[in-house]
Amino acid sequence: MLNGQYVVFKIEDESFALDITRVKEIIKPIEIAKVPNVPDFIEGMINMRGHVHAVINLRNKFHFSKKEFDDNTKIILVNMNSMLVGIVVDAVTEILRVEDVDIDKTPEVISKVNAEFIKGVIKKEKNMVILIDVDKVIDVAA
Repeated sequence: MLNGQYVVFKIEDESFALDITRVKEIIKPIEIAKVPNVPDFIEGMINMRGHVHAVINLRNKFHFSKKEFDDNTKIILVNMNSMLVGIVVDAVTEILRVEDVDIDKTPEVISKVNAEFIKGVIKKEKNMVILIDVDKVIDVAA
């Protein structure tokens, strides 16, 4: 069910992943138009090839400290229904092939404490990668 390929990205020292089938493309940050009176996790809008897309900053959405964009910063364009939404991450690190046995459910204690975006945890050697539910991240942002 959950086995497949995932795009792994970093926010600070934490690794997160999302299903590669949802990713349209990964780009370097381009000019982002600010939008007044929106929550701070909405970075603004970008114009990609004549189409305007909302951009969400996951660093802000997940309550990490603010950070300026640098050479590693990426925008992941994600398919949601018939639109694309950009999500800003600190860096994209790899494409990971994962089997069901490598994915655990979110621990119950965490799943009850503001973890509505977490779909599970990928066990990778000695590390863990948090599998996010991009629909819930974007849906809550809308």
